[in-house]
Amino acid sequence: MTIDPYSPCPGGTGKKIKFCCADLVHELDKLQRMIDGDQRVAALDYVAKLDDKYPGRACLLSTRATLETVLGKSEASAATLATFREKHPENPIALAELAVLQASGEKPADAIPTLEKALALCGQELPSALYEAYGTVAEHLADHGDFPAAQALAWFQLCLSGGDDKHALQHWAAVEAEPSIPLLLKVPKELVSTPFGAPWKYEFEVALEKARQGQWHTAAEKFAALIPIAGRSLALWQNLGRLRAWIADYLGAAEAFRNCAALDVPLDDAVDAQATAIVLETHHRALHPADHPASPADQIKLSYTVNDQGQLEERLAADRRIEQLPIDPRRWREVTGDVADDEPPPRAAFMLLDRPLPPSAEAPREQIPYVLGTAFLFGRQTDRSERVELLCERSDLAAAREILGQIAGDALGDATENLFLQSPLREARLRRPLRFPVEISPERRLQLEREETMHRVLDVWPDLPLVELNGQTPRQAASVPGLRIRVLALVLLVELDDSLDSEEDLPRRLRERLGLPQPATVDPKTVNFAELPRTRLSRLQADQLSDDELLQCYRRAKIPRHPRALELFAQQIVGRESLAGRPEVVEAYSVLFTAARDSDAGLAVVEQGRAAAQRAKQSTAAWDLAELRLRFQRREADDVTRLTNHLQREHAREPGVAEAFMQLLYELGLIDEHGRRIGRSDPQGSPIIVPGAAEPGKILVPGGEAAVAAGGGSKPVIWTPGMD
Repeated sequence: MTIDPYSPCPGGTGKKIKFCCADLVHELDKLQRMIDGDQRVAALDYVAKLDDKYPGRACLLSTRATLETVLGKSEASAATLATFREKHPENPIALAELAVLQASGEKPADAIPTLEKALALCGQELPSALYEAYGTVAEHLADHGDFPAAQALAWFQLCLSGGDDKHALQHWAAVEAEPSIPLLLKVPKELVSTPFGAPWKYEFEVALEKARQGQWHTAAEKFAALIPIAGRSLALWQNLGRLRAWIADYLGAAEAFRNCAALDVPLDDAVDAQATAIVLETHHRALHPADHPASPADQIKLSYTVNDQGQLEERLAADRRIEQLPIDPRRWREVTGDVADDEPPPRAAFMLLDRPLPPSAEAPREQIPYVLGTAFLFGRQTDRSERVELLCERSDLAAAREILGQIAGDALGDATENLFLQSPLREARLRRPLRFPVEISPERRLQLEREETMHRVLDVWPDLPLVELNGQTPRQAASVPGLRIRVLALVLLVELDDSLDSEEDLPRRLRERLGLPQPATVDPKTVNFAELPRTRLSRLQADQLSDDELLQCYRRAKIPRHPRALELFAQQIVGRESLAGRPEVVEAYSVLFTAARDSDAGLAVVEQGRAAAQRAKQSTAAWDLAELRLRFQRREADDVTRLTNHLQREHAREPGVAEAFMQLLYELGLIDEHGRRIGRSDPQGSPIIVPGAAEPGKILVPGGEAAVAAGGGSKPVIWTPGMD
């Protein structure tokens, strides 16, 4: 890019260079050519010399701060920005750079009002530095876990580009599609229009205009100022809740949505609003656990001294409530970033069970042990004696202490207790980690997992005291008028939890147990599909949808992802001859494959999906890989050999197939990370569970959906800490 006298000032003055720094045209052009040529170190040296010669120039300070940030010189960048703001306090580029610096700190949300101020000052021309700052701040917010604010900023940046910035679109779509973010945490990006005939229409419109201009804090304040005269307006509280979520005020947003639920609105709307409030409160606790009381879900570390290491290892090896785990020293260092470089990894790792594994793979669910925690045995070090570190949840602490004490006896010394990882309150635990016998079949394992889920949801959860219900249990609160909607909201969150199997229709049965009303199905003729809340997509009478309506709803259920609704629409798509040959049909089969309840159902979908791919003239490699996984789980050696040979013979040269094949072999425990063949003794895998570690890795399945795992779940067969 060439700099000439009529180019905009790179310092954000809003003027042409001719009118603010005409004496630097040649120098600025040379500097820009160095930057364009990726000569950043040389450019920084050059601009530093210019800054010394022409102190206080906005164009030089701006460029210098940007280069220092890019080159990782954070302290120098902060000093330059301080000078920049001191000399030019109303400069939008200075504020944009400050926002980027704030976003990289402990509280990324502090950058949002800085961006708002910069945007208000830049007038008609938006500096590229400010535009880029919106994307950078959004990325920092997402990394920190401020998902509603990150989504809102990413969406606003996309709007600033007129929808033309593909990078901004990809970033927004990535956050929107992230399956780990609860559906209700993806707060809408638009505000509600002024209610017809409202006497406070002018004030409401002023607040809306401020929001459209990106002045979200100001808009939220103006909406809040209307509460005394418009406090019974649903639109007011909806806008206030959304805006507060956009600026990362999650408790304030939750309060606004609770007020929505308290208005005279249909029951479904009240339940949605109350559920949104609960999710936002939970999200705040997750981001700020220190502000809340101790949680049963907190991860606790017990550090024991070792009195007799030989005796300890013998006792651990002899007790069937202990299972030794493999440990990879390299992955240990990747996961535990707090471990010093010169500190060796543990000598051994063990899984602590609440009871021994049953002798038979056909044992009932009640005999299957829970995983209480993971113990690590560290050898003697220069400055430390041998020790055992036990990691477990606070709720399991007493049982873990007792059982480890019974096993180790006097081979272990005293223990010190420390908080390892603070977790938000989530007493409503719907799952417990189970340990199955090695020889158990995938079908039997899946059956037991379903039985355990049903037991936790239908028998245990209704009688748990919950913070969301002021310490009452769902069964108690279901009959209390002031808490009944909260119970319905919690049941809705159970329904939206895609990790729970929908085959048993648990939400319906849970409502029956608690004496709660069942939600009505939605007649497509009575709704606007674009405005129907996503929480209700799975209640649509899908067989009454036209083809276009069905595909529209299917796309809405994909991003953000609503698994139950996706499965409903996928079943309709694959059953309609009128849609044969459409790309959505192959995608729909991939959804059904992911949702398959057992390997027989999975293999049936594979055959159907493979045929659909052939009709659409697509490669069938992904379906062959999916079948290979299932055949391996079923221990069908001949079919494993057949599929492996077929993939290598017919698909090895297709882009991505070889990599996906190797990844699958790695997840199945057949090769190591270097591609070398290894043995396999446990088809379950033996994961070392380190609190706070990355989620299990995934391999793509037909249609680009998430992986199907051992026994038809959503996790791969084997996981080691840090697997991506």
